[in-house]
Amino acid sequence: MAPGIDVAGRRAAATEVGPEEFLPWYEEQLAGATDTDERAQLQELRDWVAAGNSPDSRWSALQS
Repeated sequence: MAPGIDVAGRRAAATEVGPEEFLPWYEEQLAGATDTDERAQLQELRDWVAAGNSPDSRWSALQS
């Protein structure tokens, strides 16, 4: 384990919010996005989250 990294704290934070909690936020952002590139990026991230993934790398990296 690398010194200075609070692995237990990160694992606890990562388990507090799952992908399903992010979906409403992405839906709201998509509804208000007018820029084509921004919409495309938000849609890609929303689809990623809808598939059960999280945009928070701690969530997927520290589940094991």
